[in-house]
Amino acid sequence: MGVGLASIPVTDLTHFRFYEDDAVNPEDCTAIDAIDTNITRARGIANNFMVRLCIQNGTAATYSGAVTLKYRRNAGTWYTVGATTEVLMTDGTPTDGDGSGASSLLGGTGTYVEGYYDEDDAITPSITVPASGNTEVQFCVYLSAGDLIASDVIEFWYDTPASDSDPPTVYPTVTAS
Repeated sequence: MGVGLASIPVTDLTHFRFYEDDAVNPEDCTAIDAIDTNITRARGIANNFMVRLCIQNGTAATYSGAVTLKYRRNAGTWYTVGATTEVLMTDGTPTDGDGSGASSLLGGTGTYVEGYYDEDDAITPSITVPASGNTEVQFCVYLSAGDLIASDVIEFWYDTPASDSDPPTVYPTVTAS
């Protein structure tokens, strides 16, 4: 017998928020603007920031897998952050590094599962989210001054083995200044 579609986990981005990278604990960092609000950001490593994503498991099946941060420039091709020089991961930020448990700050529904903070490679370890549950992941990045020009638009998305094949029409977005 085949697997029914209802048993295949599908994850969706339900909320996002951008933060300054200005505290030792990522959860104490200053929010740049309101939840689900896009921002404008200066280019360069001195202007690193964090993007936090609330990922909802929208089915009756448990989801388990890593989360990879993706981006595209000016509605172009999607890339993994750090895979090219357009948007890079930061090193030596004031935060406490990979692995910090991320608590619920953005407000998903159902059971919350502690998420993950990443500043090195834009990939989390496996996170298991129960049916109809949610998690949050936070990534530290900066806009490369050498590869972007003012007014370039960077959209963020994520990839998981269960990512919805029909992504939303609105993405967390940073406009370079």
